[in-house]
Amino acid sequence: MTLALHGVSSLLNAQLPTKDSTVTDKVRRAVERFRRYGSSMDERQNAVRDLADVLEWLRPQIKATLLKNDEQELFKLANNFGIRHLRQDQRLDYDRAVWLSWMFYHYLATINACLHLIER
Repeated sequence: MTLALHGVSSLLNAQLPTKDSTVTDKVRRAVERFRRYGSSMDERQNAVRDLADVLEWLRPQIKATLLKNDEQELFKLANNFGIRHLRQDQRLDYDRAVWLSWMFYHYLATINACLHLIER
């Protein structure tokens, strides 16, 4: 495992407020894949995709919790930056080392926030 960035270790170790094993297992595997020592950019991209998949799984509940435009915004990163799907209109020319790391922590925090909202 690689060391966590300063300030995100609590996010990486947070107990997800759900009993849905699909969510907890997929998030756990994504964190392990992303943080594995020597993980490749493709493995990190797959971890980000896994987190986007968790949001897709939660989408019906998220739609009931957030405003429609807010819910749609959650998927723009993964869909526009070549994380999910593969379309010619996607951005593929970004610095993967920087942006995949940001997207990973962004989606992990978003999953936590959405689960807390759903739980209410």
